[in-house]
Amino acid sequence: MPDYVWGRNPVLETLHSPRKIQRILLAEGQRDAPTIAAILQEAERRHIPVETVPRQRLDQLSQGAVHQGFLAIVEARKYAGLDEILDHARSKNEAPFLLILDAIQDVNNLGSLLRTAEAVGVHGVIIPLHHAAEINATVVKSSAGATEHLLIAATRARASAGWCGNIATCW
Repeated sequence: MPDYVWGRNPVLETLHSPRKIQRILLAEGQRDAPTIAAILQEAERRHIPVETVPRQRLDQLSQGAVHQGFLAIVEARKYAGLDEILDHARSKNEAPFLLILDAIQDVNNLGSLLRTAEAVGVHGVIIPLHHAAEINATVVKSSAGATEHLLIAATRARASAGWCGNIATCW
């Protein structure tokens, strides 16, 4: 089953990330706007097909979410490993700066936290695989596409269990 990203900025940010996009669906009757032009330009540059469809089709695929007339069909999310996040920090000659989340249930809160994490320059985010919100299209939208630029690791252990032991600084 494909994953979706909807909303103008999330689709544009996904286009600027390494995540593969199969195609972009554009609602009929979109007005000219700088973001629309940027999406269409980047899609053409990356040879990603853009299909114009009735707005009702996007409403159906997004399950009624606010899609702003854009929906991208993307590859499934690939989570990073903790070693990959730590290597990323080392490559910048910086101490690891991590956001470790535990049991965040609300997808909009998760998206907001991830947007802030990306803005302040965290090296990676660690979330639990179970008993918490997952990274889905609503999280991508709430994060304004920041999820597409973050290294996010999902772990079976709870962050509150103190599993981050070998990291030099862990609060």
